[in-house]
Amino acid sequence: MKRFSKILGIIAAAGLLFSITACENNDNDPGLSAGATLGNTLRLFGQVQEVDSSMTGISYSNFSGSLDIYFPFSGGSGDIKGGILELQIGTPPAGDLSPISTFLYKFSQHNNVTASNNSARGFIIETLTTIDGRYFLHRGNFTRNRSDIVMFVYVDGNVTITGTGRREQFTEGNETYINISNNFSLQLTTGWNAILERREWSGSRNTYTNTVSVSVSNPNLRWVIFGSL
Repeated sequence: MKRFSKILGIIAAAGLLFSITACENNDNDPGLSAGATLGNTLRLFGQVQEVDSSMTGISYSNFSGSLDIYFPFSGGSGDIKGGILELQIGTPPAGDLSPISTFLYKFSQHNNVTASNNSARGFIIETLTTIDGRYFLHRGNFTRNRSDIVMFVYVDGNVTITGTGRREQFTEGNETYINISNNFSLQLTTGWNAILERREWSGSRNTYTNTVSVSVSNPNLRWVIFGSL
């Protein structure tokens, strides 16, 4: 459990609060357009699942409730009914778009992060939240040694974001932690795109490694809900 807690600390520091050790099958209907380029309307659909944690691991169960989803701008519709998420999110208004340069901090574990088109503007959806702010959903899948999380990015012009990997190492007591990130090139097309962040961790004796990679990808993942259910 000590190793498990340390690895969770590394992930939490990067904004990810998950490490899953059970239910590795992925039986969720993605409800998304094929591929990672999703057009001007983002359609999200699927069974919502809860996470149950214990000393022996974490398991999933289907959520059966109904919740209203908060939309950060006009042009969206849908909710969760009977445990099923069904949303449509259109093109963000021009006033809600931000310069692409303001997104680059999302890749802070990489070096030399640049955008090919600095005039491009965009909007990011990393999580979905309910109107009352009590619950949030991630598009992801989690196993003992890996977490996959997708964020949805709208851009108003084609742009490629690139970065180079780096290696960091630190020691606490007699335990060594290594963070590794890989080179990446994200070719985003006008409209909505899916970006996958993958984290893989491993350990041997007192040395633990966390490897981060990002890509334009839209795999079949779960809708996982967190909050005071």
